[in-house]
Amino acid sequence: MTDNYTVYTHTLPNGKTYVGYLNLGSNYANGKSFREIMNGGRYHENRTALYNDIQACGWEQVQTETIPGLTKEQAVEKKKALCLEYQSYLFDLGYNRYSDAGLSQPPKINKTPKGKLAKKLISIFLHGDFTICEYLMQQLESYSDEMINKMFDTIKAEAGYIALSLTRKKFDSPYSEV
Repeated sequence: MTDNYTVYTHTLPNGKTYVGYLNLGSNYANGKSFREIMNGGRYHENRTALYNDIQACGWEQVQTETIPGLTKEQAVEKKKALCLEYQSYLFDLGYNRYSDAGLSQPPKINKTPKGKLAKKLISIFLHGDFTICEYLMQQLESYSDEMINKMFDTIKAEAGYIALSLTRKKFDSPYSEV
């Protein structure tokens, strides 16, 4: 039987989501039900953050939805679609990885000091690398207006300096006038 995969979503009280799938016909499952395999959340012991949050709130508080009777290919595609739908690959919204959603790992900008982040963003605009720009705009959708305003204030404050430091000459473009 090849239609023995189940896709599931766990939604925790903190609002975060995890999307996964199980092969209920595997040797690991050994005839156990989905509930028995999950074992009160113990199935997720290797996913430290998810498991710790499950232990903190209690397994009974975790809302689980399942989609049974899928092939492996259907399960993989459904998992990707649900990861994208719930944006569970974003740290603030879930526990999945970018690869679970079929996305490549983005450049790590969250640990960049404000000045370096502003420098990166100005460099992106100056060099016309709009694929990174589009990625950043998608990421900004999940930020609060306050966070976005702070980021753009930093860019405005340092844009002229950054543009000059990147080229060591003055620009006759709007970027140096920001």
